[in-house]
Amino acid sequence: MKYLIPFFLFSVTLGIAQASKKEVSIPKNMELITVYHDNGEISQMGYLKNNLLEGTWESFDTQGAKQSSGIYKKGKKTGKWLFWQKTILVEVHYDANEIKKVVEWNLENETLVSR
Repeated sequence: MKYLIPFFLFSVTLGIAQASKKEVSIPKNMELITVYHDNGEISQMGYLKNNLLEGTWESFDTQGAKQSSGIYKKGKKTGKWLFWQKTILVEVHYDANEIKKVVEWNLENETLVSR
């Protein structure tokens, strides 16, 4: 990746849903950050506030398919994060960067894979 910033990387590779390239309204006191793949597709997009990751962050593969989506609060993952990998959706619940719960869903037949 061109312009790779290490803390923007997510540890899971995934894929489904298309990246939206519409105009985005930037919340007050926040900076919109967009990182691109070499082919020009968006790799990651989210906000910084006081030099910390803040608000909704999304990552996309080189084809523009969404890989992950979740929320940062003061630089730490919080709440429900979603990670897509082919036909599996992994739902990870965080509290201040700590994993509290992981649920995997099979998207082909809409069943719970594990808890």
